[in-house]
Amino acid sequence: MQEIKLYTKEEALKLFPSILYKYRDWNNEYHKKIITDCELYMPLSHQLNDIYDGRLYEIITHKKIETHKTGIFSLCEEANNNVMWSHYGNSHKGFCIGFNVAELFNILKDASLGKVSYRGEFPSINDIHNLNFIKSKEWKYEKEFRFKKLKLNDKSNKNRIKNKIKRISLENNMPIKDEEIDSYFNSFPSDHIFKLTNKSINEIIFGWNTSSEDINEIWRLVNKNFENVKFYKIDRDKQEFKLNIKPI
Repeated sequence: MQEIKLYTKEEALKLFPSILYKYRDWNNEYHKKIITDCELYMPLSHQLNDIYDGRLYEIITHKKIETHKTGIFSLCEEANNNVMWSHYGNSHKGFCIGFNVAELFNILKDASLGKVSYRGEFPSINDIHNLNFIKSKEWKYEKEFRFKKLKLNDKSNKNRIKNKIKRISLENNMPIKDEEIDSYFNSFPSDHIFKLTNKSINEIIFGWNTSSEDINEIWRLVNKNFENVKFYKIDRDKQEFKLNIKPI
């Protein structure tokens, strides 16, 4: 069984690839923000697409977690994964981002990096501190690495603060409108969003079916917002069931 261990920047750069990949859909406005707004979004663990993510602790211990505060940023170790292109790259019409791992550590500050362990059975109580890195073997094709960052605030925590502000304002006969409170919170950047530097991206790989219009638009924006990025395109192999990555 694969040992689960989380690594600091110095450790990870010795053991793991220097570039890890994220498959994206250019038609998705949130996916675009990595390129257009230089923003990396780190969801809470229970917001991921596996129904067990962020919930294994409750299942194993039968104890309720009041709030979820663990942020996860998922990446793949390869850019020519046929199934990943189909599931996350808009059926080969999207694009894949090769992130500079060292720079991600700089951006995410105290985050740690680990490799996901795929299993056929639930983890034991001994794995309680690493549950965010254990998934069903059905997900093995993803070859996933994860950045983990603690103490991200969730929506429920923000709602509690908003309700407290409203209550205090009413007690002091100075009622505040909901839109005024929302405007206050929106004036601060979300603690789930991290600003990318111009060195954050090393590669862009276009899918087999990415349109020329999307390629040109992505190429232009990447060159505007990032430095020294190499561009590639997926090509189907003529002899085997595999995808080749060719420079363009």
